Amino acid sequence: MPESERVDHKRAARVMRTAGIAGHRRRRRVKTTVSDPAGTKVPDLLNRDFIAPAPNIRCVDNITYRPTATRTPTEAE
Repeated sequence: MPESERVDHKRAARVMRTAGIAGHRRRRRVKTTVSDPAGTKVPDLLNRDFIAPAPNIRCVDNITYRPTATRTPTEAE
């Protein structure tokens, strides 16, 4: 690259800001659950049958990552 085309990161940021463009930021992957092989397993009360015979009979939800006001359920244990 010729020396006349080199710019530092501050100038590149300023030019991008004035042009209204932004670089792509990679997202961090959120790790929600750390499994404990020695932990007790929750019994399967529905026997993997999630079809309810009538409305409001069976309610299921995935609470592996449900943040609360102060911390996640896995931290509350």
